[in-house]
Amino acid sequence: MRSAVPHIRIEKREIDRNATELPTDISPGTWRDVTALFTWKLLPPKELVPSLQYVQLLSAGCNHVMGTSLFDETDVAFCTANGVHPWVLSQKYRERRNSTDGSDLKSQNGFS
Repeated sequence: MRSAVPHIRIEKREIDRNATELPTDISPGTWRDVTALFTWKLLPPKELVPSLQYVQLLSAGCNHVMGTSLFDETDVAFCTANGVHPWVLSQKYRERRNSTDGSDLKSQNGFS
């Protein structure tokens, strides 16, 4: 990745999915520079991440972040992981495999 984007800086923290507080070892300066965040459910307050542009949620939905200042009061793009969890992918694979031309899968997803 660094060869494609030499100036990229990646910070990684593994946090228990039931954690209720942000990691304390991330400095305010680091939070200020964050442009993309991958998280289960913990979100920093909007004032802490003025450069944030994109949040990728590990969850399939976003109900748990609705009502937060970051979700409700900013233009940050939020994306969910809907459709990428293993049981969904395996189900889609079985549907496609059972269809000779893929039409079963296409019709279920609104494609013709």
